Amino acid sequence: VLNLVPFLAENIIGYGRLRKESKSFERALLNLRALNARKRE
Repeated sequence: VLNLVPFLAENIIGYGRLRKESKSFERALLNLRALNARKRE
């Protein structure tokens, strides 16, 4: 059971990092789409 504690903590930290990165990735995708839309005009 004790071995699971650091494992779970790492997963929670990793999950939080992943969510932050996916949010910034989504933002970057939206920025790219906006740029592409401007280029087409």
